[in-house]
Amino acid sequence: NSDADTDDGSCDLLGQGTGNQDCTLREAINAANANADGSMITFAANYTITLTSALPDITTILTIDGEGAANTIVQASACDPVTLPGGCTPAGWRVFTITSGTATLKDMTVRNGRSSGNGGGILVSPGSTVTIINSTLSSNAAANYGGGIENNGGLLTIYNSTLAGNAADTGGGIDNNTGTVTMDNNTLSANSATSDGGGIYNYGGPLTMTMGILDGNSATNGGGIYNTDSAILTINNSTFSGNPATSGGGGLYNNSSESVTISNSTFSDNSAANDGGGINSNNAGPLTINNSTLAGNWTMNRGGGIYNNSSNALTLNNSTFSGNWTTNYGGGIENDGGTVALINSTFSGNSAGTGGGLDNFGGTATLNNNTFSGNSATEGGGIYNDSGTVTIGNSIIANSTSGNDCGGPITSGGHNLDSDNTCSLNATGDIPGTNPLLDPLADNGGDTETHALQAGSAAIDAGDNATCTATDQRGLSRPAGLACDIGAYEYIPCFVERTGDNVTDFMSADASAVQDAINTASPDDTIKIAGTCAGVQQTGSFTQTVYINKNLTLQGGYDPDNWLASPDPNTYPTVLDAEDNGRVVYLANASQLTLAGLTLQNGHISSGNGGGLYVAASGMVTISQSHLYSNTATAAGGIYISPNSEVSLSDSTVNANESLATNADGGGIGNNNGTLNLMNVAMFDNEAGRQGGALSNNGQTTIINSDIYSNTAGTFGGAIVGNNQLTIENSRIANNWAENQGGAMHFSGVVTITHSLITGNSAADAGGISHFGGQMTIINTTISQNIARNAGTSIGGVRAWGGALTTTLTHTSIVSNTRSGVGRAAGTMTLTNSIIAYNGSSECSGTGITSGGYNLAEDSSCSFLTATGDITNTNPLLGPLADNGGPTLTHLPASGSEAIDAIPSGNCPFVTDQREVFRPQGTACDIGALEVVVVPGPPVLEIIQLSATDGQLIWLNPGIGCRTDVYEDTSPYFTAVSALENDATAPFPLVGKFGAVSPNYFYLLQMTCDGTLMESNRVGEFDFAIVPGN
Repeated sequence: NSDADTDDGSCDLLGQGTGNQDCTLREAINAANANADGSMITFAANYTITLTSALPDITTILTIDGEGAANTIVQASACDPVTLPGGCTPAGWRVFTITSGTATLKDMTVRNGRSSGNGGGILVSPGSTVTIINSTLSSNAAANYGGGIENNGGLLTIYNSTLAGNAADTGGGIDNNTGTVTMDNNTLSANSATSDGGGIYNYGGPLTMTMGILDGNSATNGGGIYNTDSAILTINNSTFSGNPATSGGGGLYNNSSESVTISNSTFSDNSAANDGGGINSNNAGPLTINNSTLAGNWTMNRGGGIYNNSSNALTLNNSTFSGNWTTNYGGGIENDGGTVALINSTFSGNSAGTGGGLDNFGGTATLNNNTFSGNSATEGGGIYNDSGTVTIGNSIIANSTSGNDCGGPITSGGHNLDSDNTCSLNATGDIPGTNPLLDPLADNGGDTETHALQAGSAAIDAGDNATCTATDQRGLSRPAGLACDIGAYEYIPCFVERTGDNVTDFMSADASAVQDAINTASPDDTIKIAGTCAGVQQTGSFTQTVYINKNLTLQGGYDPDNWLASPDPNTYPTVLDAEDNGRVVYLANASQLTLAGLTLQNGHISSGNGGGLYVAASGMVTISQSHLYSNTATAAGGIYISPNSEVSLSDSTVNANESLATNADGGGIGNNNGTLNLMNVAMFDNEAGRQGGALSNNGQTTIINSDIYSNTAGTFGGAIVGNNQLTIENSRIANNWAENQGGAMHFSGVVTITHSLITGNSAADAGGISHFGGQMTIINTTISQNIARNAGTSIGGVRAWGGALTTTLTHTSIVSNTRSGVGRAAGTMTLTNSIIAYNGSSECSGTGITSGGYNLAEDSSCSFLTATGDITNTNPLLGPLADNGGPTLTHLPASGSEAIDAIPSGNCPFVTDQREVFRPQGTACDIGALEVVVVPGPPVLEIIQLSATDGQLIWLNPGIGCRTDVYEDTSPYFTAVSALENDATAPFPLVGKFGAVSPNYFYLLQMTCDGTLMESNRVGEFDFAIVPGN
């Protein structure tokens, strides 16, 4: 009940007892150590506790339960010992020392600890058990080992926590010395070690990491992790990015004699000055990498992706190496006297002086069912064997951009293909000097990207069934045809079932099976499709993969061996591929079409519209769980919608499509006086030669719960251009680029934008929104961090100009845009209940803007703000653009902001904010897009049994706008917390938890309201025995 750091020998209720009449953390730990049965320390309020000396060692069973990492801070001093701001003097002690017993540290920040030995933040002694949950360890330092945590032979478990900015000689974030460490859903960032292990140094103990992020950690060796002695390391579903090492192993340095296993993980943009930009395996035990990606890693010496000189095998399964590079040897992998087995893996776009994909120097490399494409080197663009043995089987080595496909002696195990006849392919089934017809590296299903085989590839059915792998890199069964395919990707022919009898009706190596099924189908039939259906055919004057002139449903995602199973497009991707020779789908006049679970790709029309899908007049198309990818046309690269037609997309993507002509619009979609509905759609990386990188809308378009980002336009409207009707709800338009005006959009007509985010867009002027005619209404929306590239009077946020127009902004936050926030050159512009702050040269530019009242501007440039409730020259105290709940990011006003409760409830016409949180929360509404939540009391959790097997959790004080997380465990101390559901709403079902043989469960609810975390009581259901006399 105190933030003091005193100890009068007594832990008292506030205002009672003798001495200081309080209970400090120091006093509470002493009291807990005297209780062998275990204790829990909680906090009466939000405290920052600054220590004046080392806390007592923890020697008992103790839980210290804070109020959240932002609200309970225990610091050794106010001086950061890592950066020493202002030359301050740091503390000479760590924060927590656990010498024996079991300790749980929960919902707190531990910072600024310093040790002249080991463990700057926390020291775990041999035999101790420590669990850290929902906490942050930052800016702790140790002279020797473990800047954040030193685990010296203990049992350490860390959940949902962050270690950032810690430093030590060895193990900047964590040092594990022969202890056991389990980590789940943690982030280690910007930790540093003078010697080894910027993020983690693991010596001789087992360490398991799941769903970890290691970002920007640095060391001499092992920027992310250094693993040594007999340490067993297991990494699952984790990301290592941007970790540098001044010597070796940017992401991971391993010389442990025991096994290291990496699964479903990504190593990207890590670097090393010497060997192993991503991973260095140096005289180590077996290293196995499964279903993982190494991309963009680099070194100045050997092994951009991996350096291996271990006689124990490096085994690579179902993984992808792309864009890794070195100036010397082995862009993807350098095998220096070690043993390497590469299975079902892809090497794409790697580069080196020697051995772009793989360089083998005195080692043994065995390859089976791999694809090497687009790699480069002076010698051996794909593979170079300096000495030792390289044996390849069932593999593609092709399309090297320099240095030939192979260099040095290569041994063929048969059934290989190269494109330039340099790989010494002379064994049975070899295909030298042949183009394998590969698609670009892409997501073709599975955990990692692959190069798909095009129809007609010589690699199809050319592998050896006796030696090929049982599945391809994506996990799909081999062989799909008469024989296995060469390479990492198994081409699944085109299968079609039309009659509903679970028997394949049509099969072809190209797309003809689909067209045959369409031609013989009755109106309103469902045609089930599996595999890759590639190629085009001619119908009249039209060239396309499939031509449809009747009402039909085309459903993909099937297993051709079980047509009755529910479609699963993720497991069984189904592709309609025009191979750049025509459109993918042409829908004739007045037909109705449903497309589900399909990828429409590589459509190309050099003179015409709609490379992926052309919808003729009065047609109607419904698309779900589908992808329109890499289609091109004169205009409307992905989809063209003719007049009076309607297209609805849901749960789909439209990406990498392009309108080719410099006077053409709509890189992704062109709506020409039709109707377009987008729900849960992502549109990204589309490009327009002129306007509307993602969308050109001259009809009626509604966009809901969608994400439109990273599109480009040659003139106007990086994402959207148009002149008719446009409605956007609960969506994000981000990071789009236009050469001239309207980084996000350039629009006239009737536009309504609600509950949305416009951010990071760029144009010469009007970096966010350019409005040049008609009526635009923006409500409960954030317009932030958009860029106007021109100097002078350009506008970063919203600009109204040209023609008769009305622009109305209500409850909008226009924040941190370059140049001015808003500007008017024509028409009328009205701002009501809005924030204009932190913009570049000024908040407002131009004249004639009108205030509807209750606006807040940070400077005096908005001279029109003279209406009732207007506030000028005032900092609104906004936080950064962040996840404050809801589908899009927002700026949260801090306590004390004059924007809070500034609008009488009768003057805020909309009942929710951008996040759909109800207004008002307090006595009045807040200015801007976000309504600050009034924090309710702690939630009260109850458990109700509905039947012998099922029940419900219900809770009171739900907290409107708050995030709720239900947790379940078998221990009242929650040492293994697992979230059941995020953003849960009462009641929450407990399906199957009340059976006679069910385990015992505890439940709790955590509720976070705009940064304040509260926790409910614990409830549960138990099986127990009553023993007479006991």
